[in-house]
Amino acid sequence: MSLSDRIEYRTYKITLVEPLLGSLPSQKQVYQDLVAARAPEPDVEGTEEIAMLPEGMDERTTVFLRNAEGWCSILDYQFFGFLKESGNTLKDIVRYETAGKRAKSTKEGIAALRNKLTRYVFCGPRIIPLQKEPNGIFRRPLRRITKAGPMSCIATSELINAGISFDVWIGLLPHGEVQWSVIEQLLEYGQIKGLGQFRGGGFGRFAFDLVSHSAT
Repeated sequence: MSLSDRIEYRTYKITLVEPLLGSLPSQKQVYQDLVAARAPEPDVEGTEEIAMLPEGMDERTTVFLRNAEGWCSILDYQFFGFLKESGNTLKDIVRYETAGKRAKSTKEGIAALRNKLTRYVFCGPRIIPLQKEPNGIFRRPLRRITKAGPMSCIATSELINAGISFDVWIGLLPHGEVQWSVIEQLLEYGQIKGLGQFRGGGFGRFAFDLVSHSAT
């Protein structure tokens, strides 16, 4: 049996229970600098993403990317970033089952869970469409501490209302600790702290449902 045959896939329906804010800079140069900072080959990485930025946006607005049909979209790494953040937060309290000689037992806590997610878990599709157009623009005050003292500014983001649903698939390599029950505990954390900008303000929270076990 090949390694690819041992990867199990599940598809989940993600439903927003709070509005979602766009989280990517609208200006191509700013976005290019952001991509270059994390890309192993800055000259070639990010070209696809930069081409998906909407035109004519205020430079201070964070946005959703647009797919080939013009739909507001997020990319796989944005959703996977949520899983990694959740794993880092919950690493000491997630529970998983182990098989003993006589019976199964439950253990709590997985060391270096974020790192293990990076190695054993995958998600997609690459481009995840949300809906055709944003529902509006959301503005909120921000307060920053600078060398010159406290400063206030207005942050602006594209907004998609609660209620929409989209599918993501998750692939899992066999692992003794990182089990589907763990993945679903991380997804459950999305009801507390979700996706996108201003997560600390309650935006981007979501519920999830298992759709299928089929491979993608």
